[in-house]
Amino acid sequence: MKAVTAARWILRKIGEWNLFESRATVLNPFHLRTAIISTRFYILLLTIAVMTLAMFTALSSQIQTVVIRHPPQAVFEELHSQYSNTLQCPCNRIDIPYGTFIEASYKLHPVCSSVFVSKTWINLLFSPQIGYYFPMDFRSSAMGQFQLLSTLCSFANRTIQDAIDDLLSDTLLSPQVLTAKSLDVQSQTQHMFWRTSTTNGFRRLLDIVRSTTHSNSLQPSLQTTKMHLLHVFPNGSIDAYPLDTIWALNRSTECFCGSTRNCSLPSGFFSRFAYESEGYFALPRSSLANVTGFKVSCYALESLHQSTLECFFNSACLNIVLRYFPLSNNTRIYALDINQTQYAPNTSIEILVNNLFIENWFSNSLFSVYYLQCAPISCTYKFTEKKSALHVLTILLGLYGGLTTALRLCVPLVIRWWRKRNLQTNPNA
Repeated sequence: MKAVTAARWILRKIGEWNLFESRATVLNPFHLRTAIISTRFYILLLTIAVMTLAMFTALSSQIQTVVIRHPPQAVFEELHSQYSNTLQCPCNRIDIPYGTFIEASYKLHPVCSSVFVSKTWINLLFSPQIGYYFPMDFRSSAMGQFQLLSTLCSFANRTIQDAIDDLLSDTLLSPQVLTAKSLDVQSQTQHMFWRTSTTNGFRRLLDIVRSTTHSNSLQPSLQTTKMHLLHVFPNGSIDAYPLDTIWALNRSTECFCGSTRNCSLPSGFFSRFAYESEGYFALPRSSLANVTGFKVSCYALESLHQSTLECFFNSACLNIVLRYFPLSNNTRIYALDINQTQYAPNTSIEILVNNLFIENWFSNSLFSVYYLQCAPISCTYKFTEKKSALHVLTILLGLYGGLTTALRLCVPLVIRWWRKRNLQTNPNA
């Protein structure tokens, strides 16, 4: 019973709760009732307003900006992993030479470091009777072809070295710190541009040499494009006249160096001599030996381009070639190692030349060195965080005073106006 009585007393007190007591509420029942209703609406509106503000403030977030001065590399990498979208790290130095953080190297085809481009080998191929051999004979063409091969290897090596120097002397413009991945992509892009432009430039230069040689009908010393035949007159005088050579590729097809520079026949060792051909080049029915992959064409460069190094990867074939040259007892010539190249043995030398004899290109960017060169002044990043309970409470306390004042002014006025309006509309209410 006591609990019921207490509960009734509490409910009665709540029902009579009046926050707007005044002299008028004591003397006038209408004003008292208006004050009680105003209290109820005031409490309700205040509760709703406080809860709404608390929820809105708690759910809203704020953007924080953090600045770190002269961050080490490890700090930058950690910041980038967490705040990559907002991280800004300006470099102290924006023009950084590639040579300070890029390592570039290359590896050439094994023939360019072999005995086959050495003076020892080229001198071995020389013979005082070189002009007497049949033009398709390896003893006639080999020395010139390997001299040219040695020159092309040296020229390619020098071209690559110059290109690397140009690459490393170029600068990377880096206003902001690049990540290790972005730096590697930038470096590889620059490396590929350098590689493509270098090979294309080398190829264009050789094409100019080949075109100029053919268009001007330059005469090789081995007379593979024209032969000068001697005619002895009855009076004893001698005259020489040129005769265009004819290349019999097969029984029905003939080729003329004046029309095309691509006329060619397989090279080998033959028992015929140059004067026997009389300008008509056709393979004899039999040969002493074949040099697999090697060809003879109108010019030495064309011969080399159409040839392959297949025989020089094969010890048996190489030993056959060596039988026809005066090899001293202390000279050892070994075949090329097929495991040291990515190219097949039957790859044309033209393909090797067009690729600058390069087996592999190596390019590596050192991010730690780049970061030291960049030396970022600071790193700035932003992040969004939820407001803490203390922050929410502070905001609510700041708004509470103004909110209560506004409600205490507005609620009684609205309730009083509403009740008077109802009385005027319904006097018996």
